[in-house]
Amino acid sequence: MNHKLWFYIFVVFFNVIFCMTFSSYETHAQVKKEMSAKDLLKSHALEVNDLLTAYIELHDDALKESGTFESLFRHVDFESLHKRSIDIHSRLSTKQKELEDFYKEFYSQADPDCRLYYDALHIFVERLTRTTALLEQRQLFLYKKAKGEGGTFSDYMKIEKEYQNSVNDYMEAGNKLNQLN
Repeated sequence: MNHKLWFYIFVVFFNVIFCMTFSSYETHAQVKKEMSAKDLLKSHALEVNDLLTAYIELHDDALKESGTFESLFRHVDFESLHKRSIDIHSRLSTKQKELEDFYKEFYSQADPDCRLYYDALHIFVERLTRTTALLEQRQLFLYKKAKGEGGTFSDYMKIEKEYQNSVNDYMEAGNKLNQLN
């Protein structure tokens, strides 16, 4: 696994592990009335950490399966990689919406530190969601290409460049999130 990506798993997890006591299988709608803004934000941050872990696993699997010289000579299940990219992107999009709902309901009541953390977490999730959208686009391209459809190598390189830039953007946001500790 890419060490930089593991670092960002740690960054997000470290930011929320202190004082984390929320542990529930109930939905946010059921518990948010009983939780403070800080507790709910911690819960969101832990879920973001889980989503980041899932994204990194997919990123690494895609690289291992289709990003090596050996992959040219064996069957690669591009369809499965594409479906997984759709799933992780959908889950992050949902989390982004939940954070926007948090903003509407709790932001004005939150203390300044909580607001600062929310802002950094929201930016991180926005950038990670964009990254997963580009990963989904890349995996779709590769899936179509494996079926004999799709574009040119130049088209692929354009998507890949945009994806790599997006990875750098979410990592930058992760650094800012980490600096809040």
